[in-house]
Amino acid sequence: AWDAVAAGVAGRELALPDDLPPRLAQRGGAFVTIYLHGTLKGCMGLLDWESLAGAVVRAGALAASGDPRFPALRADQLALCELEVSALGPMIPIASADDFEPGRHGLLLSRGPHRGLLLPQVATRYGMDREAFLMALAEKAGLPSDDLGGASLLRFGVEAFAPRGA
Repeated sequence: AWDAVAAGVAGRELALPDDLPPRLAQRGGAFVTIYLHGTLKGCMGLLDWESLAGAVVRAGALAASGDPRFPALRADQLALCELEVSALGPMIPIASADDFEPGRHGLLLSRGPHRGLLLPQVATRYGMDREAFLMALAEKAGLPSDDLGGASLLRFGVEAFAPRGA
């Protein structure tokens, strides 16, 4: 993840090794979140990629330089950053927003051209209950925060970890 972020800052792509461990070689999705001085600096991910390692590498590069909410990370900021990597579990359709637990599950919301995703740790980090999480998710999807009617929801878990060292 660190190598991918550094490569993204340098404007180059990171090649994957040929001898990936089986878990990292499996198809999967991942997000990489970058914090600078404890504040969100970038978060990007892929829901489904040819390998989990590939998803981490691509997401790391995108989080460093492709998150449209933030200016690109600079090389002099790398040593001041913290990373969080979230390997996504399976996406499970749910019939109601009552079928997820904030802090344990993330949600992907889709309605027409609108789409938004929040990782489970967003609820924990920002002290969100179910209602606040759903409002933030709707806002991220570009929908009114009080109108989720007709939206499809997919619930997922993550395996999140913070790799050390820049």
